[in-house]
Amino acid sequence: MNYSIAPSAWSNAFAVPAQVVDQHIKIASGQQLKVFLWLVRHSAEEFEIEKLAKGVGMSVPEVHDNMQYWVEKGLVAKDNVIKKTKEEPKEDKKEGKQLEQKKEQLQPLPEITPTHEQVATRVLECPELKYLYHETQAKLGKTIGYDTQAKLLMIHDYYGLPVEVILTIIEYAVSKGKTSMAYISKIGKDWGEREIDTLEKADEQLKKLCNDEKRWKSFLSMFTVDPPKYTAKRDEYLKKWNEEMGFPIETIYLAYEETLNNIDKVNFSYTDSILKNWKMDNIITPRDLEGAKNKRFIQAKGKKQGNANEGASYDLDKFREKARGPLEYKRRNG
Repeated sequence: MNYSIAPSAWSNAFAVPAQVVDQHIKIASGQQLKVFLWLVRHSAEEFEIEKLAKGVGMSVPEVHDNMQYWVEKGLVAKDNVIKKTKEEPKEDKKEGKQLEQKKEQLQPLPEITPTHEQVATRVLECPELKYLYHETQAKLGKTIGYDTQAKLLMIHDYYGLPVEVILTIIEYAVSKGKTSMAYISKIGKDWGEREIDTLEKADEQLKKLCNDEKRWKSFLSMFTVDPPKYTAKRDEYLKKWNEEMGFPIETIYLAYEETLNNIDKVNFSYTDSILKNWKMDNIITPRDLEGAKNKRFIQAKGKKQGNANEGASYDLDKFREKARGPLEYKRRNG
């Protein structure tokens, strides 16, 4: 059975770049093709991301994720993708700063991986991928199979990370003894969201990771027994207390002990409230904390002595008043 375009369909047509079919139709996902075709169809109109999302039946974040593929391939200019025509409500400076700090959320790698043929085709299209596979084998010290090749390809295409950055991730993973593709893909997703797409940015991120590791190890060194287990959330708290709030590790440890004394369990949220109160009282170092405790002790002691003196003064006044009265002689009953 043969198929052909119905003649009536040509009455209203638009042009599609030939390379979309020649090079990308096997690799691009259905959603990626949808957003591209919609954009080509409406290229003469003023672009609205919300309208595109509605037209293809996706959410705005999904549109951004799928459009990123075409941006990386050079078929879509990013300025056109992120342009908005609707006037957005004004934000206060605090909210605006928080929004700027938020990173674009990427989805985990799709469960459907490229086929052997698609991987082979991409290697022919992009010789750098062959170099990526060769260097990965050298760094891991083993031959990588199809599954690893497919995952590395998706990290490159889906997260938009260049080969040299992916190799930096692999080298870091090897140094940590964590060479599973799940771990490497997790870092790739994080770096993709942070737009760490150059060697300079990668080196800077590695320095931050090194500092984070040193900070956590320094915190654990304060414990003789039962140190807290590492979680990403707890590490975020530790970084906040140390870098943003300016507390040394020793003070953080004392706040952790204070938490256990008060509620008898590990709770970094509770520790956070303690440190916020100390910050308000300008208690930063262990010496500050010791001074505050001594001050409270002296104040409490002075208050106690004051109460005692008030009682003694009252009794003495009463005695003097009685002494000023007339003397009376009373005979003891025999």
